[in-house]
Amino acid sequence: MASPKSPTRPTQQNPQPNFHDFLPAMAGNLGGEGLIGELCNGFELLMDREKGVITFESLRRNAAAVLGLGDLTDEDVRCMIKEGDFDCDGALNQMEFCVLMFRLSPDLMEASRCLVTEAIEEEFSGEKNQKSFEKIERTSSMATKVYIVYYSMYGHVEKLAQEIRKGAASVDGVEAKLWQVPETLQEDVLSKMSAPPKSDAPIITPNELAEADGFVFGFPTRFGMMAAQFKAFLDATGGLWRTQQLAGKPAGIFYSTGSQGGGQETTALTAITQLVHHGMIFVPIGYTFGAGMFEMENVKGGSPYGAGTFAGDGSRQPTELELEQAFHQGKYIAAISKKLKGPAAA
Repeated sequence: MASPKSPTRPTQQNPQPNFHDFLPAMAGNLGGEGLIGELCNGFELLMDREKGVITFESLRRNAAAVLGLGDLTDEDVRCMIKEGDFDCDGALNQMEFCVLMFRLSPDLMEASRCLVTEAIEEEFSGEKNQKSFEKIERTSSMATKVYIVYYSMYGHVEKLAQEIRKGAASVDGVEAKLWQVPETLQEDVLSKMSAPPKSDAPIITPNELAEADGFVFGFPTRFGMMAAQFKAFLDATGGLWRTQQLAGKPAGIFYSTGSQGGGQETTALTAITQLVHHGMIFVPIGYTFGAGMFEMENVKGGSPYGAGTFAGDGSRQPTELELEQAFHQGKYIAAISKKLKGPAAA
């Protein structure tokens, strides 16, 4: 499902309209001044409570609960709001206006709750809208799902993972999602190692791997092999191995090492055995990254096996070229995953 063009956002030269001027206009479009009280009930259901604003993530998560649709992607939300699949007349138009143009205004978030309660409940109950729900669910199930699953202690692998996700998501018809594997070290140990707090990427369980059509696995090296945390996660996939639920699915590998000669190739080589026992298809990037593979002027991580970086003493961060290679790997594997899934993903 193609993403519609982003609307023009207000600039600092064009201040937000006055809240009190906006309320009557919204109420008029929704059915009269009697709705002003309902508008003032609050739009907190769609808010990211931590940030205090509406984001696509909070809208996706909370709209799913409000509308009873199950998990939605950002793409689904964009279609709901921008393409008017549900024909919610003035309500959807005002919801779009509120979310896209006023999402930094707590007052308007609070004032617009009725757009997700009574107005939407009424408008979404008809036969036409039920077909729209089915269309979104059908489209979502047809998308190729690529999971970027990683372990990162100091953030180097995570930065590569984020670029890989962007690359995979740039392929039309592909849903890319970041996952972390569980940490095996205690908090006091991590603290003594000066490890920063984990990001908010969700923790994956072994059975959730079966949902994906393709993978990119990432980890730091430990003595030329993957970190124990990732190995422990793979050791827990015996149930998937027994039923061969991952067989035939493509997977790539990316990594971080402390120094040159520290495992940029051996880490990938020793990780391939995990894929083999699951019957997965290892997808190296080869030399498809082009001239970037032949960089000799500066230190560069990565190899034909996959994207990579050097952490050094921890202060070195992935370079622009290393991040570009990671983006390329995500896009490359996503395209292959889509082809292998077949026409349904087109």
